[in-house]
Amino acid sequence: MKKLMIKQNLRQVLSVFIVIIGACCVITHANAQSDLRQPLFDACKAQGRDETFCNCMIGEPYNAFLYNHQYGGRDKLIETQSEIRATILQEPTMTEGRIKEICAIAEMQFMPANEAPKDSVQRIAQLSKSLKEEYPPGDAARMSIRNMIVGYCSYGPKIAAATKRAEELGSFEAKSHDSRSIKNLYRAFLRDQRKACTP
Repeated sequence: MKKLMIKQNLRQVLSVFIVIIGACCVITHANAQSDLRQPLFDACKAQGRDETFCNCMIGEPYNAFLYNHQYGGRDKLIETQSEIRATILQEPTMTEGRIKEICAIAEMQFMPANEAPKDSVQRIAQLSKSLKEEYPPGDAARMSIRNMIVGYCSYGPKIAAATKRAEELGSFEAKSHDSRSIKNLYRAFLRDQRKACTP
């Protein structure tokens, strides 16, 4: 009975310890995420803004600003790719499956030479030839579809690269900033989020 009570006590102590560690991690992360809030607040005050405006800027608009600047470029690529896909799919011979197959071949040109299939050059040439036959030169509208398909496929690697870059950069707080970069960041911040705090 005594051993059972000791085990239960140990479990309780251990669970409390785990909760404390979790809380510390959350607090540490929150502090790391707030590194630039004070410098940006100071930059806001230095520009003669009132405290209400400056406090607003470093709340939710600040979070949106960081997301837009870290992932905004990638999200714009995704949006453009979706618009192109919608146009391509209006073609009677185009389906999601066919576009995927076309892109699988087209994207081989972006692969490192040692990773690309041995017949990739021939497959890309065949794809180009078949698209030219389906969307021949001389018909500007149909050529435009062909160019759109090829352009659409190039967005895959661009989006993957932009995502990787955004994840490697992390948020702006992870970097050290001098006073000049804080001012530049604050100006960008105003362009991006001023309306969110303007009554």
